[in-house]
Amino acid sequence: MHQVALVSVLAVAGCSPGLENDKICAKPPALNNPMLAVGGAGPNPRSTDAKDCIHRWAYRLSGSPDPAAAVVRGVLGACRTPISRWALQNYMDARAIEKAAGGGQPEFWSSETGAATTGERATYEDAMAEAEFRVQQARAGHCRTP
Repeated sequence: MHQVALVSVLAVAGCSPGLENDKICAKPPALNNPMLAVGGAGPNPRSTDAKDCIHRWAYRLSGSPDPAAAVVRGVLGACRTPISRWALQNYMDARAIEKAAGGGQPEFWSSETGAATTGERATYEDAMAEAEFRVQQARAGHCRTP
């Protein structure tokens, strides 16, 4: 009897095991904005493609019994192509900024250390942070694959 009451309380609170918690789970960016799904508006559609891939694969793989770090590596592996395109776009944007600035180096800052870094490294750190967050989000919210 007490177990049934506890499950009822957890379900009302949105914490029921196995039920998706819509206060934690989120739709991938392309599903929230149809323009992004067709490469529309935004500062860098490549980052949207990569983050969409990371979001989807994190939700797909989060049910694995493996440690989160192993799942994150799987997510990054599954999304290698869009992440590479994102890094290439950042590189090309940086070269355009450098040319417009008369040869000055564009600045990228590490999200891990706060120090100056390369655009490629900054992209990788952003992708890693996104994957870590999405795996934890999916596990905590029992999120379904979009």
